[in-house]
Amino acid sequence: MSHALRPAVVIYAKDIDRVALFYALVFELTETARADDYVSLSAPSYAITVVRIRAQLASQIDISTPPQRRENVAVKLVLPVDSLERAREKVAKLGGAIGAVEKQWQFDGAIRCDGNDPEGNVIQFAEAVSPSRA
Repeated sequence: MSHALRPAVVIYAKDIDRVALFYALVFELTETARADDYVSLSAPSYAITVVRIRAQLASQIDISTPPQRRENVAVKLVLPVDSLERAREKVAKLGGAIGAVEKQWQFDGAIRCDGNDPEGNVIQFAEAVSPSRA
């Protein structure tokens, strides 16, 4: 028996508990599975799995405070938020960051701003534009 698949992303992290909590709280995801080396999170239309980086590799990675944004990557995660303003507060409390209001831009029906999770992984936060703001 097969089941319908939906888009998903895998995020490798040193601290899977902290990173999974960040994504669960900021993007209102539900934890669906957990083991020693991963945490699976779910939304109605996509899933995120946070996987523990192997110890040998993790020992070579330094996560600064605040984390240095790792921007030299070929793929950027874009996730929706109800409000960039509210997301900024929540993200900061959880160890991530979203750029200042001055760094926001509008594109394809959303106000967007780049930021990062607690380990520096780049995320673009996107707030749908209401008709009054279009």
